[in-house]
Amino acid sequence: MEMKKLKVLCLHGFRQNKDTFKQKLGFLRKMLKSHADFVFVDAPHTLNASSNDEVEEKSWWFTGENQTYISKIPSEIAEGFNDSVESIQRFVKDNEPFDGLLGFSQGAAFAGILALLLERKEFEADFKFVILVAGFKSLCKPHLNYYNLK
Repeated sequence: MEMKKLKVLCLHGFRQNKDTFKQKLGFLRKMLKSHADFVFVDAPHTLNASSNDEVEEKSWWFTGENQTYISKIPSEIAEGFNDSVESIQRFVKDNEPFDGLLGFSQGAAFAGILALLLERKEFEADFKFVILVAGFKSLCKPHLNYYNLK
């Protein structure tokens, strides 16, 4: 009996987009093609001052003015974060079911927070697993309470 392939939602890192992330995961996709389908989605925020004119650079949120994002410095803001949660919630509802969530860098930090929101029943999805690659705990003040499940 053939097993059903897993459907995995993939969240790219800062200054990437779904196409660049899909390309970077080419080897993994090829290795797992008989086991999983990977679905890639763009973050809703486009950087205006892109360092690469050929690639549309995206972000899940910003930590400072002028579309800046620095993961290692605490920030009072997480500009655009709520829009990203709403965007992913719509995408999941329109394309479900998903078995898992995979995030890279800022996308991993975002996926980690989405998993915490799932625990709190503040996000709706039926993810059975989450894979975080090169992730980190967000130092944005608005995110800190997500890490306290008590």
